[in-house]
Amino acid sequence: SGTPHGYMYPLKKFGPDFTLRLEFRNDPWPGMEADTDYYGNSGYLLFINEHHVWPKTLEIQGRVGMEMWVNPMGGHATYTWDTELLQKVRRPAGEWSSVQIVSKGNEVWNYLNGTLLSHVSSHDFPPSGYIGIQSESGTLHYRNIRIKPE
Repeated sequence: SGTPHGYMYPLKKFGPDFTLRLEFRNDPWPGMEADTDYYGNSGYLLFINEHHVWPKTLEIQGRVGMEMWVNPMGGHATYTWDTELLQKVRRPAGEWSSVQIVSKGNEVWNYLNGTLLSHVSSHDFPPSGYIGIQSESGTLHYRNIRIKPE
């Protein structure tokens, strides 16, 4: 539901080599005229080693209009993010979208609906940690969550 703010995570650490796949859908709220009006926030929190809101983590953003943007919370990362391509591949609130995040060594590739939108070429986060799925302020649905150690 997005209340209270936080994240869910499996009880196992992953890394540095793994693939996270899932599908998500944002619930549009009554009176919402455009996706830019959506007030919820989500993200995929990688390499967590201490749990609290919000942990030191390499966040791959899930917020509407910022999908797959890289937010190195409490650390540093070198990355690229294609905002023009994002506008072509993102789906509106209410429709299911797919996410694939591939971590290999010190690099992370981030796909939305099968399209590479961002790439982390280096980061200073731990080589392994918990993977969190964030929910903040709006109702989100997730399905088919799979994490494969490589």
